[in-house]
Parts: sequence; C-alpha cells; structure tokens
Amino acid sequence: MREELKKSKRKNNKNTSIKVLGVLAMAVIIVMALLLAPKPKYEISNIPRQKLPQTILQQQFKPWHTPTAENTAMIKNFDLKRIDTGVKLIKPTDLAVNGDGNLMLVADSGVDVIYLLEKTKDYSYRLKSKIYMEKHSAIADFFGWHRQKAEPIYLYCDFNEKLKTVYGLDGDAGVVKEFNYDGSYILTVFDSPSLLKARSLRFSRNGDIAGISIPMQNEVITFGSNNSIIDSYSTVTGTGLGQISQPGFIGFDSRDYRYVIDANNSRVEVFDDKMNYTNNYYIGGWVSTIAGPQLAVVDSAAEPYMVVSDNTKKALLFYFLKKNIEIAMDVNNFCIASDSSGNLYTIDNTKANDIFITKIKILEDIGADIKNIQQGNE
Repeated sequence: MREELKKSKRKNNKNTSIKVLGVLAMAVIIVMALLLAPKPKYEISNIPRQKLPQTILQQQFKPWHTPTAENTAMIKNFDLKRIDTGVKLIKPTDLAVNGDGNLMLVADSGVDVIYLLEKTKDYSYRLKSKIYMEKHSAIADFFGWHRQKAEPIYLYCDFNEKLKTVYGLDGDAGVVKEFNYDGSYILTVFDSPSLLKARSLRFSRNGDIAGISIPMQNEVITFGSNNSIIDSYSTVTGTGLGQISQPGFIGFDSRDYRYVIDANNSRVEVFDDKMNYTNNYYIGGWVSTIAGPQLAVVDSAAEPYMVVSDNTKKALLFYFLKKNIEIAMDVNNFCIASDSSGNLYTIDNTKANDIFITKIKILEDIGADIKNIQQGNE
C-alpha cells in the first residue's frame, strides 16, 4: 500500500513539474513575442506642430466668405453600374482605386478587414487578398489573438503607387500599417495616441505624400513615401479663412495641394504644397466627421474639378477649380474615389443587407455644361 502511495505521489509530482514547465515555456514565448514584435517606425508625438495662437490668428486670417452656389446645375447623362466583387460588405468605411482602376481597396470596419480586389473585366473584380489590421505579429497569428469589439472600428486605406504597397489606418487604435499586395505585413508606420479618432488616409496620385485628418485634435498631418513626417497643421477652431474646425478628410491634386474638408464650417479649404491657404468651396448642410463626405480631385480634365460625396443629400457635388460653378449629380453614395481616367467609384449603403460598389462614367461634356451656364448668366 505504501509503495502504491509513493508511486502515485511521484506521478503527481511529475505531472506538476510538466505543468510548471509548460507555464514557464508559455511565459518565455510571450516575453519573446513582446520583445520581437515590430515597433512603429516613427513617433508622431515628437513631430513639430503648427499650432497658431489666437493673437496670430487675428492677423493671419481674413473674414470667411462663402462662394456662391447660384450656378448649380445637374449632370444627367452618366452611366452608373454595380460592380461585381464577390465580397459581402458589412460596414465599409473607405474605398480606394489605383491609377488605372485595375486594383481596388475596400475597408470593411464591420469585420476588421481591408479587401484588395483585382479587376477581371469592366464592372467585375475578384478578391486578390485580405489585409488584417490587427495581425501585428506572427505570435498573435499563431495563438489567434484577435481584437474583439462590440462596436465596429473605423478603418481607412489607400494605395502607395510609388512603392506598390497598401496602407491601412485604424482610427480607433491610432495605428498606421503598411502591407504588400498579397496582404503580408511590412511594418507599423505609426502607433500613437495622437492618431486616435483619425478619420481619413489618402496618398497623392504619385505616392510622394499622404495625409491624415484628425478631427478630435483639429489637425491634419502629412508624411512622405519614406514614412517620415512632413508637417502638421492645426489652428484654433474658427471660421476664418485657413482656420479648420473638425477636419474630416484630406486629399491632394497633381500639384500636391491639400484639400481639407472643414466639417464644422461645411466647406473644403485648399492649401498649397507649403500649407498656405489659397481658396475654399462651400459644401453646405450638415457635415459629419464619422460618416461624412470625402473628395477626389480630377485635374486631368479639360476643366479641372473636385467631386465631393454628400451622403446626406444623396448627391455628388462637382466644383470646378478655375471657376465659381457647382454641378450636382443625384447618386446614392458613401465614400468617393477616382482613377486617372476620371471614372468615379462610390459605395451604395442605402440597404444594410445589400451594400455594393458602383462605378460612374460621365458621358456628357461637363466642361461644355459650365460654358452654357456661364453664357446663361451673362
């Protein structure tokens, strides 16, 4: 009997030792994972700020004026078709296409995934890869440690056509990451509280510069294709020209001019490549920073224009950059992107159980339209 008790005790001790060794091995793996996890390349908290004190604001900014909207007309001759992607969208928050329109990105915050789609024929794309923002290390993938959230997060995405890579912004975590086209992770570019609640990420068409808008910080940040910070712009909130109040989006034209959606003032403000104020366009109505408008600049057209997605009015608003004229198009829209040919892409989310992407080809000469409007006003 004693011998059996001794054997049982030795067996229990052996099992306990194995369990202890297992726990220690797991602890070592976790520590190594934390030590080896990729670090952000740059710390945003150290970047220079262009915060302007109130005393300077009174001298720098002119009183706000509103461009007239008396010339508003409607674009009626256009081709709008649904794009077949083979992907069921849950809660898309951003859309991007590359220059030739052969690749498309859709950020779906409902499932925490950025889809990279490849064109197979006109109005048809297939899934090329899935990009997971939360997969920041191999060890997290191995153990299946994925973020669980009751509410959808806000993801934004764009192509860096210069490097042939994809960038993703997690606005809830304040993280920007870079990926290959096959969905494989490259690096964490930024990981900073300064980017919390950021609401847009856009590259210029040549990939030389990108911008991030941060409504909560009343700030826009630009960085280069080498992932180094170029500049930060923030002002005391107000309505003066050049002042921003809850910037919800930033885009670029071919000159690297910045187009900032100034949400609280219902306008788009234009800054040059040195972030000096040049012009503004009045959007009107209520502008949200969460599900608010985006913009795309088509300056390759004979009459360069900017198109703004207005989800509240169910319309796309066209502003001609060289003339004080606005033209609208009745389209269900959420988000906006354009390719180099001027084709427009947007998301129709009017039905929660059937969200899809549409491609819009403008069939009429909108340059001729604005000439007709001008003649009618003379």
